[in-house]
Amino acid sequence: MSELYQTEMGDFSACAAAYEAWVLKGESEGAVAAREAMEHLLTLYAAVLKLPAAGALLAEDDQVRNDLALTQEEWEVAYRRMGKRLPFDMYSEVFDPLKVPAEEPVVGSVADDLADIYRDLADGLRLYRAGRMGEALWAWRLNFEFHWGEHASGGIRALDVWLRRNEQSAYLG
Repeated sequence: MSELYQTEMGDFSACAAAYEAWVLKGESEGAVAAREAMEHLLTLYAAVLKLPAAGALLAEDDQVRNDLALTQEEWEVAYRRMGKRLPFDMYSEVFDPLKVPAEEPVVGSVADDLADIYRDLADGLRLYRAGRMGEALWAWRLNFEFHWGEHASGGIRALDVWLRRNEQSAYLG
């Protein structure tokens, strides 16, 4: 693995590990938890954009296995924790903001967003910790492009609106 990739992977894994610890062990609630969630999502979003393309560390014949994936029970623990810690959960969302006229909004869940992001990041972290760098990169980058990036952008928007409306002093620091 090139030195550049090592740095990018190390930086992203540190962000993902901090988020994992916050989800599983964090104790903040209410506006503080909402602000911390926003900070984690923004940090993760910026860090994933610095990662190389999903297949950059895989040889043509490498297999990507999901044998270390988070279980449904582990996801449910994260989902329940997020639901208890946050000051709100449901929000309106439009899946394709570039579609004009706009499609009908759907209901999003910040707890679901944060738990799904945790699942996708934890899968990659487990691979990274097992020394399976190519698979970790694949999991993080590809899942960002097709799954957790959508949850992150929806969660960021909802958290931003809630914080600006309800906790301006806490939000601005």
